[in-house]
Amino acid sequence: LVGAKMANIGEIRNRIGMRTPNGFVITAYAYGRFMGDTGLQKEIDRLLQMADPDDVESLFTLSSKIRLLIMETSVPDDIALAIESAWKRIEDEEGQRITMALRSSAFGEDSPDLSFAGQYSSELNVPFSRALEAYKTVVSSKYSLQAITYRLNRGFRDEDIPMSVAQVSTRPIELP
Repeated sequence: LVGAKMANIGEIRNRIGMRTPNGFVITAYAYGRFMGDTGLQKEIDRLLQMADPDDVESLFTLSSKIRLLIMETSVPDDIALAIESAWKRIEDEEGQRITMALRSSAFGEDSPDLSFAGQYSSELNVPFSRALEAYKTVVSSKYSLQAITYRLNRGFRDEDIPMSVAQVSTRPIELP
């Protein structure tokens, strides 16, 4: 549900007991709901079926079109409320307003057989007022020119690489 990157950080925090920044993950399930419930995935699938992996100019246009579509689509209300609730819980724990870094944690992102290193966006110092916009920016980076080209050239289906997004407090941790 959270991708390898965030699962490993959760293990570091929960099993080993090392200090990590407060945060939460918008899961692959939430991503699936955002993409499915809004009709985005069907439209993206339709657009990707027409993609020519050898035509960089048309892929650039495709990338821009898909990313704009994502940015213009509203996150389902229950997911938006869950993000707000998790954010507020962390603010309550820290006793102050916080900013967060949003990072991708896509499935297979850093596996032995593939590497999407540097292909997905991170959003830094995001205040709550920009949380949903930043989430959609990270999700839309799954459709950057380089990420689309990488998947097409390796034969990966779009729906086989769901994306979760981590939100991590950017407040520094005081080490002992």
